[in-house]
Amino acid sequence: MNQEVSVTTEKPKKRKYSAVSLMLFVGYVLLLFYLVIPVFLWSPLYTSFVLFPSGHSEASYSEAIKSSKIKPEEHSFPNSNNNKLHGWLFKKPGAEKIILVHHGNAGNISTRLMLSNELTDCGASVFMYDYRGYGASTGWPTLDGLLEDGVAASDYLIDKLGYRPNQVIHYGESIGSGIACHAAAAGPNGGLVLQSAVGSLPRVGRNALAFLRPYPDFVFPNPQLQNVETIRRVNSPVLLIHGIPDTIVSYHDSEAIFANAIGKKKLVLLKTSGHNSVIGEDFEVFDKEIRDFISGRSQLSQ
Repeated sequence: MNQEVSVTTEKPKKRKYSAVSLMLFVGYVLLLFYLVIPVFLWSPLYTSFVLFPSGHSEASYSEAIKSSKIKPEEHSFPNSNNNKLHGWLFKKPGAEKIILVHHGNAGNISTRLMLSNELTDCGASVFMYDYRGYGASTGWPTLDGLLEDGVAASDYLIDKLGYRPNQVIHYGESIGSGIACHAAAAGPNGGLVLQSAVGSLPRVGRNALAFLRPYPDFVFPNPQLQNVETIRRVNSPVLLIHGIPDTIVSYHDSEAIFANAIGKKKLVLLKTSGHNSVIGEDFEVFDKEIRDFISGRSQLSQ
């Protein structure tokens, strides 16, 4: 008599991961992530993440010149690497002061004609230049290089164009505040204006990206554009202008720079301006403060 044999097949039980295992896995992932970030910060990719140069375009330069109230003189001068830096000089008839503009990290001088028009309207001549790798300037941009280029531009105004140091006002915009601060600390000058200034690159990075907050300053590569420290070596009058709604660089950075400035100084906080709109939304306040600073009428504190 045949007997039926029943075969039962059981599905293999799924492995259950304990809470401890999951916590260890998450911990390993986070540890790996926080070890990778310093590698990125010290790699060549970091410069590409911080700097956004825009190349030279004949069409855009021609259009920019058309919108200028004063036709600029073309200038070319070398930096420490023998790159050729390109600049525009806007000569204001009868002006005693000249403003040396160290622009922000994006674009080039052709995108800043609104600023040059405003500064010349306020009574000063203006010299704008492009850092290495920006606009028509040759070379490859690096943070070290930008600092050197700021000093080279200042030396060019004094040594080649004949301006006296006390006639030169450094104007730093955003990341250009670090270049302006560095150049102003390197020698005598007629003043320093910092617009939407960075306290330091680590400070801005931690403010913008929460995952960077556990990292101390020494994890970030040099130069860090430590304006809060550099300003202590600037002896000329200082004007800081920053928009309170700025979401890219906190106005608290300018407050920290102001607190550490050692000479005559003034901090102006704009109520409605963002990072790139200080001339537009708070124009009347901006215009008055720049005019007063150029003419020496600013009510500066000690």
